[in-house]
Amino acid sequence: MIHQLANPPTCFDSLTARELSALGVAALGDAAQPHFGALAKLVEEVRFAGRTPTAAIAEQAWQYSDAVRRLTARAIPRWRRLLARLRPVLLLPSRH
Repeated sequence: MIHQLANPPTCFDSLTARELSALGVAALGDAAQPHFGALAKLVEEVRFAGRTPTAAIAEQAWQYSDAVRRLTARAIPRWRRLLARLRPVLLLPSRH
């Protein structure tokens, strides 16, 4: 599921930050909700409400991101995370 979040299908282009955060919570559990929810709120405020991103907002976003990264590390075995990063399918020649 984490791999799907990292590389969402094109149909995800229409999802809001809150909808994507719900997918993250579904994958990692309720402990991730405060972090995903707060990060989604920051994204929506900066992107759609015209809030100017400041160094403090960026720091908050990184803190939430780091918390999600730690939860992911606990929930997904290291070898699975490494395999998802490798994405062997990218090594195949293109069919185009």
